[in-house]
Amino acid sequence: MKKIVISALMLSLLLAGCGNGDKKEAAANDSAPANVTTPAEGANDKKEAENENLKVKKKSKESAIALEFLKVYYNGTKEEKDKAVKEYVQEDMQLLFNMGGMENEAEFLKPKVVSTIEVEGEEGNHSATLIQSDKKEERIVMMQGDKVMAIFAPGTDGEENEFFDGIREQFN
Repeated sequence: MKKIVISALMLSLLLAGCGNGDKKEAAANDSAPANVTTPAEGANDKKEAENENLKVKKKSKESAIALEFLKVYYNGTKEEKDKAVKEYVQEDMQLLFNMGGMENEAEFLKPKVVSTIEVEGEEGNHSATLIQSDKKEERIVMMQGDKVMAIFAPGTDGEENEFFDGIREQFN
């Protein structure tokens, strides 16, 4: 019986000793300042910031391409337009742009980018860039990656205006 009591006492001392180490460690962790981030949290914040930075750079690139394309397409010579279509427009859409659907429109002078947004589509994510001329005329350039897919302008009839306005509302 004496051996059982001694064994139980040693076991309890052993367990108590292990438990105190955990309490001391927990107390040391509790005394750390609350605003200190762990490396994992800091790494996640850094990754989020890098991803946001990449999105901004992507939007800036797409906005610049959309603006350059509109400048040339509306105001350039026939040769400049043809070159811009080959360089900036998706291959399957080039024929439509080469047919000159916008060729007869008035010049789109001093265009500037108002805003660029991400748009989810059936074929993946696209960007839409709203561009205004000096006369406050507006165009929306839809892009996938660094290629122009389409240009939308306000129409002359109600149905065309509804379509343009529906896209335009997403910028507000």
